Amino acid sequence: MIRRLDASDLAAFKHLRLMSLELEPENYASTHAEWAAMSDHEWRHYLTGEPIFAAFEEEKPVALAGVIHQKRDRMAHRASVAMVFVVPERRGSGLADKMMDRVVGYARGCGLVQLELTVQAGNARAVRFYERLGFQRYGLLPRGFREPGGYVDDLLMVLALD
Repeated sequence: MIRRLDASDLAAFKHLRLMSLELEPENYASTHAEWAAMSDHEWRHYLTGEPIFAAFEEEKPVALAGVIHQKRDRMAHRASVAMVFVVPERRGSGLADKMMDRVVGYARGCGLVQLELTVQAGNARAVRFYERLGFQRYGLLPRGFREPGGYVDDLLMVLALD
């Protein structure tokens, strides 16, 4: 079951978000330390703001994806996909496709005409996944992330919904 999270889902959200940042720190702009230091009030703020979806199997949270709407009137037709994560044991099962179907369905239901995302340029599996879903590359941001060993480039991708 995939559903939008609310404040009552604090434990599930924390579990998935911290796991994603711990297992794959190179794939996210935020760090595990930043999120682990947040108060429960700050975590709940995320759950009462922009939509965050999670997949549950036998009540266990197994996947996460969020949508961040553009706030300015002239950009309100756009949103960004964020926090995409599937627990390792469920990868390759089609769950990521179902999560993105839910995100895209939500976006279309809101009247959005464009979804955008940023993915680490070296994350070939994720790039192939998003391209298979119809996302197109539109740019490369050199040195998008600073890592202990240097910099990582970000690939910018977009999906037209109209």
